[in-house]
Amino acid sequence: MKSHGSCPKCGSLRIVREALVPDRTDASSSNPLSIRVVENPAATLFRVPRDFPLRAWVCGDCGYTEFYATQPEELVASERRARQAQASNLPDSQGIHADMPRALVLVAVTLAVLIAIGLAALLLLIVRTSP
Repeated sequence: MKSHGSCPKCGSLRIVREALVPDRTDASSSNPLSIRVVENPAATLFRVPRDFPLRAWVCGDCGYTEFYATQPEELVASERRARQAQASNLPDSQGIHADMPRALVLVAVTLAVLIAIGLAALLLLIVRTSP
């Protein structure tokens, strides 16, 4: 419909172009229907969801409807980033993620800091309570 200007089902020229289709998943608002791509799906903290609104082209005679993404180039780029992020988070042949050593170092450093703080607090408590 968008490229030919006529309905591919019945041939009608009565086409409603670029109609907004609200997503009614939340009763308090009506956001436009969209495609969501999460660019870093394996992340626990910095997931980047991107929404790409859809527009509808509707035949005014038979009702046939086609949806089109408003930003197809950006949608493809976002989906490519999501695939690359997913591929980089796949386990290697031994079942270990490529970023696992960094994560272990971060956990070890965090534990060491917490232990040091606990020991310092204990030492301070002992010093304050001793005569």
